[in-house]
Amino acid sequence: MDIKRLSLLHRLTRILDRNQFGTVDYELAKFFLENYRSIGAMNIYEIAEQNFVSRASIRRFACHIGYENFAEMKQHFQDFDEGAEVYRAFHGAADFRTELYRALSLMMKELNVRMNSSEVSWLVKEIEQVEEVAFIASSHIAGILQTFQQELVIFGKRVTLLSNKEDICASLDYFGPETMVIVFSISGLLAETLAPLIDRFTGKKILFTLKRAPTFNRGFGKIYHLRSQENTEVPDVLYYSYAVHYVLDVILSEFLKLKAERNDFDDL
Repeated sequence: MDIKRLSLLHRLTRILDRNQFGTVDYELAKFFLENYRSIGAMNIYEIAEQNFVSRASIRRFACHIGYENFAEMKQHFQDFDEGAEVYRAFHGAADFRTELYRALSLMMKELNVRMNSSEVSWLVKEIEQVEEVAFIASSHIAGILQTFQQELVIFGKRVTLLSNKEDICASLDYFGPETMVIVFSISGLLAETLAPLIDRFTGKKILFTLKRAPTFNRGFGKIYHLRSQENTEVPDVLYYSYAVHYVLDVILSEFLKLKAERNDFDDL
C-alpha cells in the first residue's frame, strides 16, 4: 500500500484547517471530504461540473497534495479502507462506556508490564544520549506526537516529526548516526511501506507496533510490541490513541526524572 493513502484524509483536512475560504483548493478539499466514499464512482467531468471549476484545476489540486494526477488520487479513494465497520462495531455499541472501560483496563494493565521501568529507563537514556530524535508516524498519530515533540523541546531535546514520504526522503541527507529514529506503526503497515526508506537511516531505530513480522527484526534495533499475541480482547483502534498517549507519557516522566537526577534543569 502506498503511504499517500495513509495521509490522504490528513492532507484534505489540513487544507480546510488553513481556513482559506472560497479558494479553489478549499472548495475542492471540502467537496472530496463531503463525498469521500463516493469519489471512486465519479469522473473528473462530474467533479468539475459540480464544483464549477475546470478539469485542469482538479489535476492541479491532485498534484498539489502529492499525486501524479487525478487518476492516482481517485484510486486511493477507491482502495482506502477507513475501517468504518470497526469503528461502528465498537463505538456504536449500546454498552460502549462499559466496554471501553473494560478494554482500557485490560490494555493499560498489559502496557504497564510491557513498558516496565527498566525498559522505559533504557529507552530514555538512549534518547538522552543522541543529538536528535526523529519520529515517523502516520498523520493520525502525528497529531498526538506533536504535543510530545513540544514537551521534549521545552526540556532541551531536539525532535523532528515526519509524517509523509516527501519529508522522510528529504531528511535522509540530513540525519546521520546521531539521530535516533522512532517509528510508531500500530498496524505495521507504515513500517512495512516505508521499510526501504527507514533502512537508509544510519542511526538507532526503534519500532512501536502490534504486528509481529520477521522483517522488522532486521530493520529495527529494538521493537516494542504493545500487546501479547494472546490478547485478542482489546480492539486495535484503542492502541492508536490511548496506548500512544500512555507510552509518550511514561517516556516523558522518565525523561524528566533523569534530568532531575543529573540536575540538568539548571541549564533550562
